[in-house]
Amino acid sequence: MGSTIGKELETFDGVVTFFMDLKISDVAKPGDVKLDFTVKTQACNQKQCAAPVENQLGLDVMILPERKASALPRHAEIFNTDDK
Repeated sequence: MGSTIGKELETFDGVVTFFMDLKISDVAKPGDVKLDFTVKTQACNQKQCAAPVENQLGLDVMILPERKASALPRHAEIFNTDDK
């Protein structure tokens, strides 16, 4: 069981997409921000597993000024929450 997320993980071959909820601080100012995070992975084959690896990653995002109307949905095939 994955101790970090508290549930069993399946194995995958190829590209995998993970989702994470983020909350922007109510006092965050509009502008460019870099989100730094750590991704822990471990590669295995049918016989053995390599040692776990931690990768430090960064994601550049832009905080926009607050809007009264929501933006139009884009990329519904990625952000569909019906099965989550």
